[in-house]
Amino acid sequence: LFRSREKEFERRLTSVPHGSQTTTAASVAASEGNFPRESWTFAGYATPEASFQSMTFSTSKGDIKAILGGFVPEVRSIQEKEWENTPEAKLKDQLINATIDVTGFRIVRKDFVSDDEVFLAVSTEGKIAREQRVRLKRINDEWKIDPRTFDPATQEYK
Repeated sequence: LFRSREKEFERRLTSVPHGSQTTTAASVAASEGNFPRESWTFAGYATPEASFQSMTFSTSKGDIKAILGGFVPEVRSIQEKEWENTPEAKLKDQLINATIDVTGFRIVRKDFVSDDEVFLAVSTEGKIAREQRVRLKRINDEWKIDPRTFDPATQEYK
């Protein structure tokens, strides 16, 4: 366990661009599943944790394109339709305001459903602290968020 954390820490340190505002302390915290707001960055979609961090960072910046890129295709289509009549400036403000009081998040647990599906238990910190379960699915080697729930009675996602 220690060796895998050490390798993850080294990977994160070498992936931080020179001149980045990410501090070493923030990098250490992130490698331990704790992500203070100042450590948030766009980390891509290679792992469930990176995907969740990227979505949180993108939401905090109002980056609509990056947020849409973090959803499974079915949800992305639904979200695009929901947002199509909202002025971009208003949408960005709504997204930024959704995370304004979040000071950080912790990944408490990771539950594997299969090689291509994972649930993260995430605890947000700040003015409104809460814990949530986030489902991610691997699509073409990228982890995408799928907030839909499966209804066994209808055999459909909602």
